[in-house]
Amino acid sequence: GFIKIQDGCENYCSYCAIPYSRGKIRSRNPLFIIDEINMLCAQGTKEIIISGINTGAYGRDLGNINLAKLIEMIMLQTNIYRLRISSIELMEITDELLNIILKYQNRIANHFHIPAQGGCDTVLKRMNRKYNTNTYLEVISKIKSKFLDVAITTDFLAGFVGETEEEFEQAKDFIKTVGYSAMHIFPYSRRKGTVADEMKGHLTPSLQKARAHELLELAGKLKEQYESKFIGRTVEVLVENVKQGFTRGYTSNYLDVHFKSEEDLENKLVKVEITHINDGIIYGIRKEN
Repeated sequence: GFIKIQDGCENYCSYCAIPYSRGKIRSRNPLFIIDEINMLCAQGTKEIIISGINTGAYGRDLGNINLAKLIEMIMLQTNIYRLRISSIELMEITDELLNIILKYQNRIANHFHIPAQGGCDTVLKRMNRKYNTNTYLEVISKIKSKFLDVAITTDFLAGFVGETEEEFEQAKDFIKTVGYSAMHIFPYSRRKGTVADEMKGHLTPSLQKARAHELLELAGKLKEQYESKFIGRTVEVLVENVKQGFTRGYTSNYLDVHFKSEEDLENKLVKVEITHINDGIIYGIRKEN
């Protein structure tokens, strides 16, 4: 189940048109969110994904609540089996939030999707992102120290305005240092009305595409490194559907696991031993619960 908890963004990243089209932050009444989750739970939903345009800014306009407090309300007032945060900006990852997630870690997905967009301080500054690479790495280090086997995923732009070869190399080093478990990579595309659109030094589409391809290859290697750690281990899978003859679903840390079963296991929690990875797909064998 997907529940949108807020709309709007006031970050004004130089490449993004969303603040102009979506407007200021507007957060939903927490009681309405609780009611919606309880309704979905009553219908059998086991995982809820809370999302928004700038999810981590939830409550900033309400004044008496924030994302950490909302999550604790959800934990106390619903019986949702697994809660997942869709995406959260680095600046919104507070100690309070991490402590709440740690407190309820058996019911909150062991997965943080933290958009980086760039991996070099000069590029991040041109993007008008609100952090530098050192700050980002400090937060990642803190998360990894608290959550064993945590999945860190991200969004990343390739070929931003003026990106030099040196800046691109720095970005690759940054990505390796973080050690993402998965990445969404997009070539930068111009948006009329944004600050970046007026900047000088736009890269050619062919260079942008080449850099995006190189980052995709790097992301694939990091994904395989992360997933390979789980070979031989038993994980809990929330089954979603059957795909090409395999029953499949996601673990708390966002592993997409495939296994054979004669039973209809949709929406069931199943123990699976991961046996191997082939062509980027994780395979396993069902174990007795």
